[in-house]
Amino acid sequence: MKLPKKEKLVIVSHPGSDYEGLMASFKKEFPDIPVEHTGARPSDISPKIITEQQNGVFNWDVMAATTSNMNNVLLPANAYQDIEPFFVRKDVMDDSQWGGGKFELYTSADQKSVIVHNAVLASQVYINREKIGKDKLSTVDDLLKPEFQGQFVIDDCTVPAHGMSALVGIWQTKGEDFVRKLLSQQKPVFQDTVRITTEWVATGRYPIGIGVDSPELRKLQTNGVGNQVEILSVGGNLSTQGAAVFKNAPHPNAAKVFLNWLWSKEGQTAFVEAFKDSTTPNSRRLDVPVIDKDLYPDYANFDKYTSWTMDSGRPLLNSISTLCKELR
Repeated sequence: MKLPKKEKLVIVSHPGSDYEGLMASFKKEFPDIPVEHTGARPSDISPKIITEQQNGVFNWDVMAATTSNMNNVLLPANAYQDIEPFFVRKDVMDDSQWGGGKFELYTSADQKSVIVHNAVLASQVYINREKIGKDKLSTVDDLLKPEFQGQFVIDDCTVPAHGMSALVGIWQTKGEDFVRKLLSQQKPVFQDTVRITTEWVATGRYPIGIGVDSPELRKLQTNGVGNQVEILSVGGNLSTQGAAVFKNAPHPNAAKVFLNWLWSKEGQTAFVEAFKDSTTPNSRRLDVPVIDKDLYPDYANFDKYTSWTMDSGRPLLNSISTLCKELR
């Protein structure tokens, strides 16, 4: 691929060492392309980007992240452009190399902007086992035990973020009535900052967390805090990661190089390697090893899934948001 002249890449992703590792692999492969990489939670950076664009400011080239805010906040705001003109490499566009028999898997059927390269079955509640043992809480049903009233913290579930993700899984697994009881009878504390939510679970102030930030938890555990926090998997939710090109991207050629590398076997291998210690990076590429087969979706029947990060999950997101606004 012809390298861009006098172009840098301005990219925003989730924060954390995983995306830093991915970008380090890209810079090693393409040392002549300067990279300005910003790590920020999509829920924090999205309003800034939308406001900038509304004022005619276009600073960003590419976003690579979990696709929840990408699809449900930025895409409706027309923050992205059609991504098809950025397809270059034949090995990238080879449908036989992708789960489901197609490379072009978008978060939205109406707009070809946010393309998915990773999907896992994931929805989790976090339990501080120093405070609550497995003999007392080991299943999703146990969450409604009266003894746990007032021991929950829920990250803001009115918007597409950590708390809503966990509730999507609970809703799909146990139903609306269960979620309503959880949010009303158990008297959870609602927290708007996921870093604080995570700290409260790690320190045991609230030993049950719905919507914890895994990278933040790992950082606390490195410092000896929250080492007995464990995951209670509730299933029922599909989480996807993808990439998109911003409207009026100032460096389209650099964006083209990055995206075609990311979607290649080499790029997806680097993605898996960068993420393997922080999450489950099951690539959609069939020539990249599967990390966790238990969390690997059935791509041949992908339409059966409801994902909070794609259009299929939008009605459920609206229902959960409405319920959270009603009960918080």
